[in-house]
Amino acid sequence: MTKHEYFFRVTEVTEATNALKMLVRFLSEKEPDSYNLKWALLTTHNALQAFMVLVLRGSSNLDIIEFKKEYAGANAQEICFDPNPKMLSFDDLFHKCKETKHMLGNPFIDKSGTITANIRNLNCARTNFVHYLPKAWSIGIEGLLLVIKDALKVIEFLIDHQRITVYYCSDEQKVDLKKLVTTANELIETY
Repeated sequence: MTKHEYFFRVTEVTEATNALKMLVRFLSEKEPDSYNLKWALLTTHNALQAFMVLVLRGSSNLDIIEFKKEYAGANAQEICFDPNPKMLSFDDLFHKCKETKHMLGNPFIDKSGTITANIRNLNCARTNFVHYLPKAWSIGIEGLLLVIKDALKVIEFLIDHQRITVYYCSDEQKVDLKKLVTTANELIETY
């Protein structure tokens, strides 16, 4: 940052991209302390949520905001211009990513249910970290890395979604994002 920079800009695209970059950074810094895996998990959650929002959002926020009672009878414009919208929960966003009608006919499919279970584990662990109550908590590194790997599978799927190209990223940018996912997976293998 130079002396004359007073702000940094955050957009839905920079949030997703920078979360992936930070994931790679935290996975790279495994020595001397595995505590960086906490931050890797948090950035994985952030990246996954950001990519879910990108794909579900499309050209408006209608598919990513929680429906309020006050919206009954309102038109789409009135809902979109609500000064205090609330985004859907992480679980609700993921659920929508698995529904054909919200994903332009290309939903995320988890035939075994394993990835879905690990995405729930990711969200639960994130909640426990962010809203930490004093307790002794031992976290298995292998399981944590598996959760991150499964989240990366969903992220990679979302990067390939047509809405990402139409609204947010060029093909070159998508290649760069996929390289970050590949790097993160390679770093996980070194643990």
